[in-house]
This record gives sequence, structure tokens and C-alpha cells, in this order.
Amino acid sequence: PMTVFPRGCGHSLAAFETSDYDCVSLDENVDPAEARKQLPSKTLQGNFQGKFIYDDEATIRKEASEMVGRFGTQRYIANFGYAVEKQHSPEKIGVFVDEIRKSSRK
Repeated sequence: PMTVFPRGCGHSLAAFETSDYDCVSLDENVDPAEARKQLPSKTLQGNFQGKFIYDDEATIRKEASEMVGRFGTQRYIANFGYAVEKQHSPEKIGVFVDEIRKSSRK
């Protein structure tokens, strides 16, 4: 599978519907509902904003769950923002992963 990350191109997502890409990764400025309308046959990948990983467990869970809710559970890849970095707490990354799994089963 091939993925494209058209950063800053939310205005032209529809052009990717007929592309050879299987997955379109969205930046934080793209509304997932609008992307779904423009890209019905594509898998979407969406980003958890890394700033939330410094918050408490309840906030991480809330934000991760809401992210899954915006994207839906079909044809969706949850993604941790730009990267997991060495200063990120492994425990909090675990909370994020756990909540993605739980929210994806709802």
C-alpha cells in the first residue's frame, strides 16, 4: 500500500481520490468528515496532536477517543502526530495506544 501526506492541501484532497495512493494522511487542519466526503474509496490516516501527550491520562484518553470518533473506525489508521520522541513517556504512549484500541471497538 502507498500513502501520501499532502500537507497543507486540504483544499485539493479530491484530486487524490483517483490517484494510485491507497491511503491519504491528513494534517491537523483537515476536517476528517470533509476528507471522507472527498475521498470515499481511500483509507485515511489521522494525527493525534503530540501536545496532548504531556497532559494527564484522562485528557490523553479523551483526545484519542474523540480523534477516532471524528475519523470513524473503518478505513482509518490512527497516527501519533509527527513522531514519538525520546522525551515522551512510554506510559503515556501506552495510554494513547490503549485508548485507540478501546475506541476502535465501539
